[in-house]
Amino acid sequence: MRIEWTARFGAVLQVMRDELGLPSHCELTADLHSMLLYETGQFFVTHQDSEKDDSMVATLVVTLPSDHTGGELVIEHRGRRKEYRGSKVAVSLVAFYADCHHQVLPVTAGNRITLAYNLLLTVGSGAAAQDTLTGELAACLDEHFATPITLSYGRGQADPPIRLAYLLDHEYTARGLTRLKGSDAARAALLRAAANLADCEITLALAEIQETWDAYGSDDEDFWYDDDDDDYDDDAEDDSDSADDGQYLLQDLIGSSMTLARWVSQEDSLRRSR
Repeated sequence: MRIEWTARFGAVLQVMRDELGLPSHCELTADLHSMLLYETGQFFVTHQDSEKDDSMVATLVVTLPSDHTGGELVIEHRGRRKEYRGSKVAVSLVAFYADCHHQVLPVTAGNRITLAYNLLLTVGSGAAAQDTLTGELAACLDEHFATPITLSYGRGQADPPIRLAYLLDHEYTARGLTRLKGSDAARAALLRAAANLADCEITLALAEIQETWDAYGSDDEDFWYDDDDDDYDDDAEDDSDSADDGQYLLQDLIGSSMTLARWVSQEDSLRRSR
């Protein structure tokens, strides 16, 4: 299948880049992934898109004009929910980061036709962080690593810390760790510049958070629910009349842990982002 766009599509991608919060020196390109036809009664359950390319940062859904009802695209991220409806007479375009949970509600009449694109990010080689807060942030880093740790229960003080972890807003896979999204990119650039000024080593890593909860389902029988997005096949369409969405109620947090893994050095991050 071959789809061709006019030159105006490039201007649309620039607008999407800005709306996604990516720096102006970045460039977005669209790579066609699939064409999807949703017939009456079909839908797509809530899921996250897998990153199909090392430079993929987001997904673009183009809904072609068709006479249908239902089939709304619902996107959720950090407690916010947006719903998008297609048009009978115009093309609609919606772009969102790959870590956003999204679904397609059941089509109640007619057919919904969409084109799915992978949005690929290219970062200009001459880009550099320029921010007046760099000096102040570097001073904060100096203070952090020079201040002894106060121990709990009046046990005195320990040596100053040797690490500082800063959590970003979006979720990342190992292959997408160097393609930071939205405000994460600006924060990381500022931290990188401040770390260089404070003579600190900076790296990126994945924070793997594991939690164990006591939970039970609607039938009041205790069970454990394992939600592993990495094993979800986002290319498979669920067109059944109904789906078991794993409804459950959380009770008590039994335990939690956080592990930093997949470390990427500053040099590797800069090299792979170009």
